[in-house]
Amino acid sequence: MTTRELVDLIQLTKQYILQDELSQIDQQKAEKGPAIYLLLFQETPRHRQFLENVAKAITDHFAPAAVVYVKNAKEFPQGKLLIGENKAAKVHGLTSIHPSTPFFTLAPLDSYQNDMNLKRDLWHKLKSLPFQNMLR
Repeated sequence: MTTRELVDLIQLTKQYILQDELSQIDQQKAEKGPAIYLLLFQETPRHRQFLENVAKAITDHFAPAAVVYVKNAKEFPQGKLLIGENKAAKVHGLTSIHPSTPFFTLAPLDSYQNDMNLKRDLWHKLKSLPFQNMLR
């Protein structure tokens, strides 16, 4: 075996090991279930799609996230972080149900539809959150 072939074999082995480790991490995330819940207070396709996209980005980059439709205060999920519209959360009584669970507030969901700057700001704010602590 030539030196070049040996180097290629080592690199290929490293790639397989890394892929296996990443796969195990993804599996562990899935087994733990969502750590972050994006709260949908009005069941509209446009709002659901937007929150599903945000949840996917959070899951892909940080921690497991899921969208849940919430009709009343008794239905709030137990998570390590809740994300939703501030006004809607207050109307539904979120602050009294989960006083110890961090709540990340969103602008009204319709605002994100046409404002790319608002979407970019949301992403920057999400990146500043300590997601690594939510996997414990």
